[in-house]
Amino acid sequence: MKFLVRKMIYPGSFIPVPSLPPNSLSQLELTVSEQVKFISWYYVRDPDFPFLIYFHGNGENLQTVWLSGMIGQLQALPVNILIVDYPGYGRSSGTPHETTVLASAGKTVAWVRESHPSAQIILCGWSLGAAVAILTAARYPQKIDALIAMSAWRSLEDVARDHYPDWLVSWLLKESYACHEFASQVKCTTLLIHGMRDSIIPVSHSLELSQIFPSLWKHLLVKTAGHNDLLSYPEVWTNMEEFIKSVRSEQASQYY
Repeated sequence: MKFLVRKMIYPGSFIPVPSLPPNSLSQLELTVSEQVKFISWYYVRDPDFPFLIYFHGNGENLQTVWLSGMIGQLQALPVNILIVDYPGYGRSSGTPHETTVLASAGKTVAWVRESHPSAQIILCGWSLGAAVAILTAARYPQKIDALIAMSAWRSLEDVARDHYPDWLVSWLLKESYACHEFASQVKCTTLLIHGMRDSIIPVSHSLELSQIFPSLWKHLLVKTAGHNDLLSYPEVWTNMEEFIKSVRSEQASQYY
């Protein structure tokens, strides 16, 4: 049962991640511990642009994000990008768990800050990735300049209770990703995006979180979007671009 629960939380993808990234991207390997090394792909468009760190959903990996066209859409934004494969995903070693996943996110932030010290850092995530982005922004408030959370949940436990009996969730679920407990600690400007027809993570989760973030730039609700099709809506990308430009403008205004 515990194995099945873990596969439900971290199903990954059967599509393999190649040893070398697509031509436009570079590969990065970082270490959480001797047993845990994780792979990321990144693209530097302009050294003066912000660095957007993207955390994907629980059923994806670097290759599926590439095949979906998501990386190309991110490359079109006025940012440099870095996409993380969690421990146990693709060619990353180790086992996915809340502890190892968040540790990999922290190591990624540290690498960007060290290698590009003057760049703004924007965390961006969808579904599970939104939780990773929120908790990481709360952990490193001095290092993160902005946050984009798409299809975010109140907590993993609350999502599970939306679909399964309370007793089963209490018995089997040992991870929390409790975004509602950390959202108030996120000091950077935040963009929330959610599909109003999301049947996996109901929009009520996002509505509650929108009342907690101290610096909410916008709460975009896409009326006809569900869960898996959210990123296919043009207004999502339009608002992301506007948000990024506002983050860059805010930095520029600090020099005048």
